[in-house]
Amino acid sequence: MRIMPLKLLNKKLDKLRGEFTIKSLFPLHDANKQVWKGESDNYIIRIRYYSNIVLISMSEIEYDVGDNEQAIAIQQDLLNKETIPITLKEILEFLDWECEDYLD
Repeated sequence: MRIMPLKLLNKKLDKLRGEFTIKSLFPLHDANKQVWKGESDNYIIRIRYYSNIVLISMSEIEYDVGDNEQAIAIQQDLLNKETIPITLKEILEFLDWECEDYLD
């Protein structure tokens, strides 16, 4: 098991961690980014990992899901030239979120 390579961008974002359940997440095709989209009981969710940054957006309607995207975490070891892409499972574990069904 490798060390969790993510770090929250600031302490205020710690409130996002834990006690959140997502029904499903699936990857979206994008050649340059890792992007997943899914839903919880109340929100449509999009998680992106791009340029060593984890970005999350949530909305009650699908049309607005990209409008409020927020960077929440960054990969810790940016000087490592052999950066390994982060998996969705690692992002979910870092946030301490549950997901009932997902494709990584």
